[in-house]
Amino acid sequence: MADNTVTLVVNGEVSLETFSQALAHFNELIQGLNEETNASVEWLIQDLQVSSAVVASMGKGEAKQVENIVVAYEDVASSLEKDTEIKHSPRVNKAALQLRSLPDKRVPSILMQTAKRDAVVQNRIHLVPVSTSVAIAELPVPQVAPKPAIGSIIPAYGAIEGRIQTLTNRGGLRFTLYDLLYDKAVSCYVAEGKQELLRDMWGKLAMVEGVISRDPENGRPLSIREVGGITPLSDAGGPLEYQEARGAAPSLNTLSPEEAIRRVRDAQ
Repeated sequence: MADNTVTLVVNGEVSLETFSQALAHFNELIQGLNEETNASVEWLIQDLQVSSAVVASMGKGEAKQVENIVVAYEDVASSLEKDTEIKHSPRVNKAALQLRSLPDKRVPSILMQTAKRDAVVQNRIHLVPVSTSVAIAELPVPQVAPKPAIGSIIPAYGAIEGRIQTLTNRGGLRFTLYDLLYDKAVSCYVAEGKQELLRDMWGKLAMVEGVISRDPENGRPLSIREVGGITPLSDAGGPLEYQEARGAAPSLNTLSPEEAIRRVRDAQ
């Protein structure tokens, strides 16, 4: 699987203003990592789902440089998730701290993803905002109330039903599945050589099997990796769906009108 994408998901009830702020911080973080690693990588939008506040970006450039930035993004995400020191440049630190402190109480967390890792980062809007005129090292240590630790993400093999969206194979194999239970975007990653699984599947209902990572707080699926199977499902509301209900109820042809009415009334 080409490990050349970085993804940001803003959870909760997300306003356009908050999403645009998150995108700005996300872009600044990626550009900071570019600068930090002396890379000349162009980051293209691979997926943009406004309804679920998802943005995925794919690196275009020398493969090793792209990989280094993806690994650094994972490291920043892990530090934010665990609330540990971010061992990167001041520009990267500043963007990361702003990203986890979106000024909207309706956003409980953000999700930072790569092809190998998910990190759920709690929104810390009560932190002292990072000043653009003060160096990171000079900022006072914010006094915050301790938050209960959340459980770790433990991937497990399983299957999710949903509608497939945003297929792309431009240097990678990532698609978005909107699961039927939560109606939220789930990032799915297909191993190279299994492109045939996705043939003619855009916009269709399907059951996707693979290694599923779930939100440790509510169990919502976050991603599916190592996708091993995609099974098409019948789409509700199809033109012949009513015919499939034939025989679901017992025949009333042999009953008198009175008896038939009574059985229907009593649901017998």
